[in-house]
Amino acid sequence: MKTVVIVLLTCCVGIFANTRIHAQTVDFKKTAKYLDSKQSHWFEWSSSKRGNTRCIACHTNLTYTIVRHDLAKFTGSDDLAVYNNKLLTNAKKRIENWDTIRVFYGGRKKAQSRGTEAIMNALILAKHDRASKREKISAATKQAFDILWKHQIPSGDAAGGWHWLDFGLEPWESADGAYYGAAIAAIAIGTAPGYVNHNEIKPNLAALKKYLLKPYGSELAGNPKLSLYNRAYLLWASSELSGLLNQNQKSALHQKLFAKQNADGGWSLPSLGKWKRLDGTPQSKKSDGYATGLVVYAMLRSGVKKDNEKMKQAIAWLAKHQNADGSWTGISVNKDRTNAREPVKSFFTHAATAMSALALIESKK
Repeated sequence: MKTVVIVLLTCCVGIFANTRIHAQTVDFKKTAKYLDSKQSHWFEWSSSKRGNTRCIACHTNLTYTIVRHDLAKFTGSDDLAVYNNKLLTNAKKRIENWDTIRVFYGGRKKAQSRGTEAIMNALILAKHDRASKREKISAATKQAFDILWKHQIPSGDAAGGWHWLDFGLEPWESADGAYYGAAIAAIAIGTAPGYVNHNEIKPNLAALKKYLLKPYGSELAGNPKLSLYNRAYLLWASSELSGLLNQNQKSALHQKLFAKQNADGGWSLPSLGKWKRLDGTPQSKKSDGYATGLVVYAMLRSGVKKDNEKMKQAIAWLAKHQNADGSWTGISVNKDRTNAREPVKSFFTHAATAMSALALIESKK
């Protein structure tokens, strides 16, 4: 009898311990406060100024706009209005004055700068339209998409995509970043209420899909030359825009991503690409919030069930690794940012926080 009791107690302890991990309290109010503070840093940072507007960054502003409306549902207030409206006003101002306003980067970088910003503005406005429960896109969003198509590359190897800022900084500002940018454009199009059904964009849309699928290859899990990082964004895009990946391709890609999952349940950003740090130090194999949040969100959106055992481990990792200030840690794949000033110091943590929160919110649906 004692043996049976001990066994039962051991089982119960294991069950309760597992439940505690999954029921880890996540403070979304702190997350919102953290992300708002980083927007404040960005808008006050002299290096972000472009005349009387601010440049937009993938790691800070774009990830912010992707998650902030969703976070508001958990904060119980409309405190997102201050910085979300600043970002929205900034985008509208730049769109309205597109031909005369100061570009983010001029000279040889002008085409890259224009293409990159066109995609970002479209996503910011499309996300706002969806969050506002509009039945169709606003006039400003339509203008943003008109500009987007104006800068789509018409011919050559990159036809269907856009010129993208390349400063040799992975994973956002690099040569491979152009694919990420096109995937973001696809997400923006799928996010904008009813826009995908506009007849006039069908040729552009077909060119974009061809661009995204061209390097994917014939094998179900995709061409190894296309990084898992970019394939994760393609997976995400496929959940917003039909006609990108079929269910067999999605399932095969799920397995590829699960194969890179760490024993602790998370993912490390370096495992999703082949990048070299500029400071020469080895890449960290430690799980981080950006990679884990991205993979979890993309897989949940594309059909992986939240009660899948590996997915439960991943969600538990996210719930367990929120920092005291509401953030999740991101680790640069370029160089050590420990001694850098804000907001540069925490660029990867901005993105990690937004993506981790987005994934956890999705897991609650």
